[in-house]
Amino acid sequence: MKFVFLGVQLAALVKFRSALIRELVSAGHEVVAIAPEATAYWLDQLAATGARYKAPPMARNGLNPLWDMYLLVWLIQTLWSEKPDVLFCFQAKAVIYGLPAGFVARVRRRVAMIEGLGQGFIKGQGLKRRIVRFIVPVLYFISLCFGHKVIFLNADDEADFLRLRLARARQTARIPGIGVDLSRFAFTPLPPGPLVFLMIGRLIADKGVREYLAAAQQVKERYPETVVQLIGEADTTHAGVPLSEITATRAVEYLGEVPDVAPYLRSCHVFVLPSYREGMPMACMEALATGRAVIVTDAPGTREMIKNHENGELVPVRDSHALAAAMIKLIDSRQTLAQKGTLSRQLAEARFDSRVITQQVIDILMGRTA
Repeated sequence: MKFVFLGVQLAALVKFRSALIRELVSAGHEVVAIAPEATAYWLDQLAATGARYKAPPMARNGLNPLWDMYLLVWLIQTLWSEKPDVLFCFQAKAVIYGLPAGFVARVRRRVAMIEGLGQGFIKGQGLKRRIVRFIVPVLYFISLCFGHKVIFLNADDEADFLRLRLARARQTARIPGIGVDLSRFAFTPLPPGPLVFLMIGRLIADKGVREYLAAAQQVKERYPETVVQLIGEADTTHAGVPLSEITATRAVEYLGEVPDVAPYLRSCHVFVLPSYREGMPMACMEALATGRAVIVTDAPGTREMIKNHENGELVPVRDSHALAAAMIKLIDSRQTLAQKGTLSRQLAEARFDSRVITQQVIDILMGRTA
């Protein structure tokens, strides 16, 4: 069989789909990856999986109707020439344009994955945000009419799509995230030295970056020896938090964008993600697997990282004071972090094993599940 994977950024496609691609290729299937923003590094990483690459005329962000129509035509032509058996789309723009293109190109099975709802479903100020919140659900409704199956990563996103009638109940399937490689992100004892908090996420407001910066200031005023780190890709769109704003906050050590987060997770004591909404955050699953306590927001996708509040702290969305209080609480009870980390690892093993989840996705792609 031939599979086409369609995303909006090659780095994300390789990071989050490599295990799935390797499994399909090892079973004798052909995989073609289509995503923009290709660099030599990620092209090499993709080639190592055995997949073939095609570069689309796609911008990850932007709402230019003429350019998007050109993208739609390009996708139809490409899918028609490739003649895949299965089209697998993930991330909003790929889903919105990929499923209709697959229908026109007569792709036999068309599957979408909703990795997170982002700006189209998060309340915010500004005219552009309001326009996006109106347009995105409409585009989802249209595109999902052309899909056979829609995969969700958490119950909240699935419930919202069903409530808004963007998808039909018989269309939906749910998996517990993308999954984490439990051997690569092995359980690691906590390091000695000052307590280290770590956040990993794209530098956009909806990830809770500003709340993290503000909370770090409060924590450092009380415990100046504490280390607060931030890793993430800069974002130059209207949603991004400027690097100048981040570097101006001396309480936070900004480490930039790194190709491998595993060493940083092993070097920290607590993982923090104050996001407004997620699908199922990969970095948080990796932190659980490494054996780290977590502080996350009580929001879709993140609240599922907490097991009865025993392996970390749950805080309200957009509340830097509550976030700071949770960080201080864990500093004051540092002796409990090892036990919390053990519970995190148990949660990762029980729910987020990538080997199990990869097989679930393959079954959905091939139509083996109802």
